[in-house]
Amino acid sequence: MSFHEKTESIIKQACVHELAQAVLEHGDKFNSMHEGWAVLKEEIEEVQCEIADIDGDFKGLWECVVNNNALNDGVQYIQKSAIRAMKELAQVWAVCEKMKKGVEENVYL
Repeated sequence: MSFHEKTESIIKQACVHELAQAVLEHGDKFNSMHEGWAVLKEEIEEVQCEIADIDGDFKGLWECVVNNNALNDGVQYIQKSAIRAMKELAQVWAVCEKMKKGVEENVYL
């Protein structure tokens, strides 16, 4: 499925906003590439947890489909996890931007 151009723009704006908030709270660069890598690792692990939740909820949704049970709860769980995953992915993007800034300014040498 391809993204609509406006949707992609909105996602990018959310990522830029996340970066701005991170800069306010933690500064615009990491102290070292090691620190940046560690923060990035943590954010990626958080994305993976959300994806695992989506996968589990999806498997549970199949049980609802097979048994003709209400789908609403299962779908809502997936939606909530999807939003959390998107928020974590915005943080992944922001961390990468901070790491790039440090490289561009030779902070890590």
